[in-house]
Amino acid sequence: GLYSRLTRTRSLQQQYQEIAACLTSQVHSGRLLDIGTGPGWLLLEVHKLNPGLQLYGLDISQAMIGLAQQNLAGVTTDLKMANVCATGYEGDFFDAVVCTGSFYLWDRPEQGLEEIHRILKPGCSAHLFETNRD
Repeated sequence: GLYSRLTRTRSLQQQYQEIAACLTSQVHSGRLLDIGTGPGWLLLEVHKLNPGLQLYGLDISQAMIGLAQQNLAGVTTDLKMANVCATGYEGDFFDAVVCTGSFYLWDRPEQGLEEIHRILKPGCSAHLFETNRD
């Protein structure tokens, strides 16, 4: 609950809105996966701008998936608890993958990036937004 409230700050909500605008200007249809979806705020903003996108969220925390389910009530999404290194999705499945502010937490970033490449359709894109310089 605390994390969910902290992510409702004005600056973070503006960040989600800006990232959603960036994504929806480049991805007009198909399936979008949000890795490290947390409480689901980015997916909500994406839905507001393009309700036709098929939205998926993945998080390593069941508590975050639970919050996302609450926050996305009424929005059709497929939320799943899994690790980015082993998502369980079939290959060539997504039209876009996004990760916002959690890449620096990945234990095995190379393996996570390989998994993203595997689940992306050929010619499609991944978008990594990070504030940590490391």
